[in-house]
Amino acid sequence: MTARRIWFAVVLSACGGSQQPPPSAARAQAKPPPPPPSAPTQGLATNAQLNGMFVNTGCGQMTGTPETVALFQKACDAHDGQGCSELAGRYLCGKGVAQDYAKSTVLSEQGCDYGYIQSCNNVAMMVAYPQAKLDPSVAFKYADKGCSAGDPAACNGVGLMYLQGIGTAADPVKAGRLFDDLCKKNNAMACANLAMQAYLGIGMPRDVKHAAELADSACKQGMPSACNTLGGILIEEGGDDNMHRAEVLFTTICDQADGNAACDNLGQLYAHGITAKEPPNKDRAAAMFKKACDAGFAKSCTHLAELMSGQ
Repeated sequence: MTARRIWFAVVLSACGGSQQPPPSAARAQAKPPPPPPSAPTQGLATNAQLNGMFVNTGCGQMTGTPETVALFQKACDAHDGQGCSELAGRYLCGKGVAQDYAKSTVLSEQGCDYGYIQSCNNVAMMVAYPQAKLDPSVAFKYADKGCSAGDPAACNGVGLMYLQGIGTAADPVKAGRLFDDLCKKNNAMACANLAMQAYLGIGMPRDVKHAAELADSACKQGMPSACNTLGGILIEEGGDDNMHRAEVLFTTICDQADGNAACDNLGQLYAHGITAKEPPNKDRAAAMFKKACDAGFAKSCTHLAELMSGQ
């Protein structure tokens, strides 16, 4: 195995009606900004990766029948934005109607244009689906519209797009300001994203202590990405207690939806040995890498192959 690399996730969450993307679309293909030169060359932060645009799952809980689809269609035809948004969710998930990503996108746009603000962020979410063929600049426009109307989820989306240059010029400083403003309003998702930025030193001076405080707060509010960031910080700080706490954090997140990065981090802990008194456990490491690999986390496939080949 090569040196341990801790992976971080930036989260953009769906909001509005019951429209939430299915597990099959994990990430947008956006190139993440590299860690800044000022980060310690041997620190975990230099090996961290922003994993792109993650979306929540929820199609499993959505219901839809031809009758309800017809009612939502009637509402949408009468310019009811929520009806359009709900209908978009059914087309996205294939509930009561054939799955159609492009139609779901158009319906989400209509929902936003008809005044259902939560639907604006749902348009932005569709950039994560290649099947939707959504122009990233259009995704940014709708996220920005939702943010301007006061939707915190859309503001988080705008921050993420600025952070990674999705549909707009990359501006991590502006992203940090957005996340900071939302975090001060007790938005856990924004605090999680701000913690990641502060830890990596992207768009702001690197501040591990502040990052830990933000991550700990957001983690306690149920944000898996913040728990993952906190685990990385604990590992960098070192010490047996911190390593064991990181193991607990990664284990908890790994068992949740979208916990692939944490599963990989847990695998690396086992592959290298959690503490000096606990030697590497390749079987447990392999199980974690396989779990993340099977769920679509490509780096875990590489790490599993390295482990199997004795690297």
